Amino acid sequence: MTKVDYSMKFFKMGLAYMNQGASTPDNQQVFAGTASLVFGGYSIGGGYQHEINASGIDGNDFDSLTLGGSAKLGSGVLKAQLGWVGDGGAQNQSGAIQWAIGYDYNFFQNTTIYFACSGVSNDDNASFSSNNYGHGQNVGTAVPGDAPWALSLGFVYKFDVDVWPR
Repeated sequence: MTKVDYSMKFFKMGLAYMNQGASTPDNQQVFAGTASLVFGGYSIGGGYQHEINASGIDGNDFDSLTLGGSAKLGSGVLKAQLGWVGDGGAQNQSGAIQWAIGYDYNFFQNTTIYFACSGVSNDDNASFSSNNYGHGQNVGTAVPGDAPWALSLGFVYKFDVDVWPR
């Protein structure tokens, strides 16, 4: 795997390439790029990925795109994300659209309470679950053509410790 990142004050960009070579029968390869902007209390970002011979299946090539953003709102952050996966070259009607929206509330200095809702709309031959990107819990295999969704509620406590003196 090869990865390159570039960062300025308000802008980040990344490029990656992975070749699984001998670990898959038909040499799975992945090309990916990401970019994001942060301005004031807002952020927007996205990523593009192209896979060749996905899951080691010859000709199973597809593209995916993810866009997301966040905005400070009150004592927390409102976040939204939209993802698209195109048909795999090995099978028609195998794409999907996934969405997620959530709110992170800063409860205490080191404690965040979060709520999120996510879902996916699968094409007839796709079986993506709604638990990608940290949303929901995988409770089984999604059924092709199904439209699963998930609600998440929880908290994060940060056990920050400084190891090196500043």
